[in-house]
Amino acid sequence: MAGFSSLLDSFLDVASVLDQLLWGPWTVLFIASVSIYLTVRTGFFQVRKLRLILKSTLLQVLAPANPAVVVPISPARYEVAFTASAELHDKYAAFALRTDSLGIRAIYGLPRLSS
Repeated sequence: MAGFSSLLDSFLDVASVLDQLLWGPWTVLFIASVSIYLTVRTGFFQVRKLRLILKSTLLQVLAPANPAVVVPISPARYEVAFTASAELHDKYAAFALRTDSLGIRAIYGLPRLSS
């Protein structure tokens, strides 16, 4: 147990040194410089569009909620949409199984296809 403790202490010492190197005052200066540069390059849109930003975020949350507009959908349109999504799902599922790009065969214990 003493070996593990000394290994853990040395790891934490290295992590502390890396932390001090990566997150020193120069990092804060770099992040501030990049933010000022991007603000100037984008034409101070944060200031110019402040009303839109507040309206789209903060005021949207504070405003009373409008009832959702429900658009009726006919059964025929629903059937077309459902069939199209099912066909796309089947195509992509077949593609994923065929290429095994996601490792699906290994997850479900299916045999590998011969190449």
